[in-house]
Amino acid sequence: MAGTTGGWRIAERSGGGVGRVRCRGRGVSAGRGRAARPASLLQPRPYRRKRAVARLPRAALLQALVQNTLEQAVLAIVAHGAWLMLAPPDRRGLAIVFAGCFVIGRAIFFVGYSSLPARALGFTLTFYPSAGLLLALLPRLF
Repeated sequence: MAGTTGGWRIAERSGGGVGRVRCRGRGVSAGRGRAARPASLLQPRPYRRKRAVARLPRAALLQALVQNTLEQAVLAIVAHGAWLMLAPPDRRGLAIVFAGCFVIGRAIFFVGYSSLPARALGFTLTFYPSAGLLLALLPRLF
C-alpha cells in the first residue's frame, strides 16, 4: 500500500515491517537500519591532488613493512638475547638457526607482501621461532 502526503511518498514493504519514506526531488530516504541523509553524501568524493594520492600507497606500503619489521626485530632481539643468556650451553646454537629463519622470513615477507601466502610464510618464519624461544625459557625464569 503506497500513499502520498504532501511532497512525501510513503511506501510499505510487503510482509510487514518498516516502510520507506522518500521526499520527491530531495534525495532523502530512510529505511530499515539506515539514517536519512542526502544522497549526495553517499557518493565518494574524487581526490583533488592526484599526484600526491598516487604516491601515497607506495609510501604507506613501505611504512607498513618497516613498522612490522621493527616490531618483529625487537621481539627477536629480546628472545634471542634471553635465549643466549639463559639456555643450556648445548642448545645455544638454536638462536643462530632462528636468526637465520628471521632473515629468510623477512626477505620472503618483503618480496611477497602483495601475495597472502608469501606474507603469511614470511611472518611465520619471523614470529614463531622468537615466540618459541620465549616460551621455552618460561620454566627457567620461574
